[in-house]
Amino acid sequence: MKKNLYFLLFFSAITILGQSKKKQIIELKSELDKCKIDKSYIENGLSYEKTKNVRLSYDKSNLETKISILTSEKDSFEIKVKSLEKKVKSLKGRLSILEQEIEVKQESIARLLGQIDSLAMGERDSIKINNDFLNNYFVNRQNLRNHLFSFRLDKVLLPGDNYYSNAYYKSFTILDINQFYIAQKVARNSKRLKIKPISFLNTLMPDFQILNNKFLTLKKKNGEVENLLFDLTNFDFSRDFFNIQLTPEESKNTKVMNWNLVRIDNEIYITFNTDIFHRMLGDSEFNFGSGYTITSEYNYKSRSYLKIIKEETSYYGNAKSSQMFLVRKKNRNLNNDIAVKNPIFLFKLIEQ
Repeated sequence: MKKNLYFLLFFSAITILGQSKKKQIIELKSELDKCKIDKSYIENGLSYEKTKNVRLSYDKSNLETKISILTSEKDSFEIKVKSLEKKVKSLKGRLSILEQEIEVKQESIARLLGQIDSLAMGERDSIKINNDFLNNYFVNRQNLRNHLFSFRLDKVLLPGDNYYSNAYYKSFTILDINQFYIAQKVARNSKRLKIKPISFLNTLMPDFQILNNKFLTLKKKNGEVENLLFDLTNFDFSRDFFNIQLTPEESKNTKVMNWNLVRIDNEIYITFNTDIFHRMLGDSEFNFGSGYTITSEYNYKSRSYLKIIKEETSYYGNAKSSQMFLVRKKNRNLNNDIAVKNPIFLFKLIEQ
C-alpha cells in the first residue's frame, strides 16, 4: 500500500515537473522569438542610421568642398576689388589732373579769344588793362569760380534814339557823375527837397556773387534775393559790347535780365537802363520820367536857400507820386538844375 502511494506521488511529481518544463520551454521560445524580432528591428534601425550617417558624411563633404570653393572665390573677389579700387583711385587722380588741365586750357583759350577780339576791333584804341575788373574781364573773359562784387556808379548817359547803333558815340551824351546829385522830397506832398551826393546811389545798389561761372546770387538792400543763371552771350565787334544774360531760377521776377558790357573811351562799363535799375534796387522810389526843374528858394526862417521842385515841365509822372530824383546840375547850357529823364547808368564792378 505504501509502495503504491509512493509510486503515485513520484509519478505525479514527474508529471507535474514535465508539464512545468514544457511550459517553461514554450515561454522561453516565445521570449526567444520576441528577442529575435527586437534584434531584427534594432539591426534594421542600425542599418538605417549607418546609411543616414553615410549620407550625412557625404553631404558634409560636399558642403566642405563648396565652402572651400566659395572661400577661394571670396578671396579672389577681394583681390579683384582691391585691384579695382586702386584703379579707380588712380583714374580719379588722372581725372582731377585732366580737369585742371582742361580748366587751364579753357582759360588760355579765353585769353587767346580776347586777344583775337582785340585785334578784330582794330588798333584805333586799346582797353586799359589795369586793376579794373571789367576791363580785364572784357579782354580775358576768365572763369568766375567764386567772386563777390559791388557796384560803383562811374558815368551817366543821356541817350538819344539810336543807342547801340554803330555811331552810338554821337547818339548820347556821356557825363561824369560829378555833374549830378540825388534830390529826395522831405514829404510826399511837399515840393521841398533834401540833397544827397551822387555817391548815395551806390549805397542802394545790391551786392552779388558768381559761383562756378554759372550761378549768380543778387542780394538786394531790401532783403530780397534773386538766384539767376549766368550766361555770357552775343559778343559784337562792331558795337564793342557783349551781353550777360541772367535767367531767374526761383525768384518771383521770372523775366530774363540782360546786363550789357559796353566799351567807351577804352573803358568797359556795365550799363543799366531805368527798368533794370529799379529791379536792382527792389524797392525804388526814383522818378526818371519827370523832367522837373529844380530851383532854389530862399527860406526866411532858416535864412538859407532850399532846393524845391519848381514846376512840371512835361506830362510824364507827377511830382507828388515819387520821392527821389536824379538831378543834373545847371551849367552854361542849363539855366536850372533838371531832374533827368530816362538816364542810362554806367557802373564799374568792385571785386570784394
